[in-house]
Amino acid sequence: DAAVLHGADEHADAIAIHLCADIHHRAWSSLSMNAFLERYAQQVLRCMRKSGIAIGHEQEGLLRALENHQHPWPAELLHGLLDQYRKAALTGEADIPGWHYSSALQTAARFCRPADLVADATVKSYLQGAYRSRPREMEDFLGTVRFRAQMATHFAAS
Repeated sequence: DAAVLHGADEHADAIAIHLCADIHHRAWSSLSMNAFLERYAQQVLRCMRKSGIAIGHEQEGLLRALENHQHPWPAELLHGLLDQYRKAALTGEADIPGWHYSSALQTAARFCRPADLVADATVKSYLQGAYRSRPREMEDFLGTVRFRAQMATHFAAS
């Protein structure tokens, strides 16, 4: 807990690796973890992605941190969220449903660079996939990003 609470920038990756090594560690549900996740969500997502770990019920604090990330989203953070969403909603590799990602996806849609989605594997496979029904949270996410891209094009032409 102390390491999480006082995690300095130079230790963020090491803390993320430690937490990913024990995905059921009690620190995931500690109060100090919320502050750590809000500051270092990108490092934690990177570690989870490298380890092939899907967000579970014990790590839903990470989704809350992403919902609150009201700053420009680096491409790596966006791709990390979309990879986790794919595991939950599209491939069934996670123990939480895709709709749990709805708010985090909307925050990402408002703060990501639309150009970062062009090369995203999750978006490509989603758009090319033949689904009986499209998950609403992903359709809303893509709709918001499309709108932002169209507005940027419109304002650039003005």
